[in-house]
Amino acid sequence: MIYRKIIFILFTLIALMGTTSLAHSSSLNDNYSTLLSKVKNGDTNIDFKAFRIAYTQTPLYNPYKVDDSTQVIRAINEKNYSQMLKYATIILEKNFTDLDAHYASMIAYEQLGDQKRFNFHRTVFFKLLDSIIKSGDGKTPKSALQVITTREEYMVMMILHLRQKSQTLKQIDDKSYDVFEVFDVKNNQPSSVYFDISIPYSWLNKNLQNK
Repeated sequence: MIYRKIIFILFTLIALMGTTSLAHSSSLNDNYSTLLSKVKNGDTNIDFKAFRIAYTQTPLYNPYKVDDSTQVIRAINEKNYSQMLKYATIILEKNFTDLDAHYASMIAYEQLGDQKRFNFHRTVFFKLLDSIIKSGDGKTPKSALQVITTREEYMVMMILHLRQKSQTLKQIDDKSYDVFEVFDVKNNQPSSVYFDISIPYSWLNKNLQNK
């Protein structure tokens, strides 16, 4: 069931490719609360990369907190739709850029027959995902996919049908990268994927220094 949904997601994502250019140019100068208000009011033409980056500048940003995400993932695997919504709501109240929470909401509302909420979370999910995938091709450090949490890495790899073999942290030209050795589950083709984790890694170093 989940794999059929992933295939559906891939086709929808392809259909949405290119729509980011329609985003309001003013989004680049908006803060998280402004962008959040726009999205909640139905404006899904904002700059979702700017939305994600803006969240990292708030006091709530904690890229290594995974407790609630773990609960959401467990609920997805168990197909427990009420639990999906419970933990997704907790996450979204703090971080409306969270991919796992929107993914869980999308699945739950579809199964519960709430088409309006399903459509909303599906659109936000794809726009957030698109903002990551369009940040690079992931083949080299210079074209690394920029993420603000490690959970974004795993969601991107799941959607692209990539399975992890190993992971390495690299420091290159004052930037931090997670480098994954992966293989495509469709054809078993191996490859490397670079994720730019400079934002979450800098947050971690700063918070360690303050302790």
